[in-house]
Amino acid sequence: MMDAAVDNLLAETSIRYGGYGGIAHYLVADTYVALFSRFVPCGVWEAVYLVDSLLQKPSAAQPDQVHADTQGQSFPVFGLAHLLGIDLLPRIRNFQDLSFHRPNPKTHYRHIHPLFTTHPRTAIDWDLIRRHWPDLMQAALSAKQGTPR
Repeated sequence: MMDAAVDNLLAETSIRYGGYGGIAHYLVADTYVALFSRFVPCGVWEAVYLVDSLLQKPSAAQPDQVHADTQGQSFPVFGLAHLLGIDLLPRIRNFQDLSFHRPNPKTHYRHIHPLFTTHPRTAIDWDLIRRHWPDLMQAALSAKQGTPR
């Protein structure tokens, strides 16, 4: 246990790592240059910090693809990243437990069809997206500008 971790307000016991401390979150460019680092509390999905870190520290190396581990993905973060023009490419552990959505219930994919369930709710609700499009754009533009909604 490091003294710096004990003195940090964000430090806590991590079930995932079996000790006390936090998670060092780094953004590293494809040229292996560290763009940004942050101390993240345990138990929080790093996905929350991915887009925030990119927007807070603009640099000449603005990524259009972001790779992360399993903790770097969530539905809202996928959506926001897409609206900001960022391809979020996380490694997803236990993907077989997730619900994959297709454009419509009748869409059939030759090689990956077994990943999708036959339940109609696994199709994208395009009307819901159209209805909330102005809200989604306002949230994305507010995030990009760094202003509260």
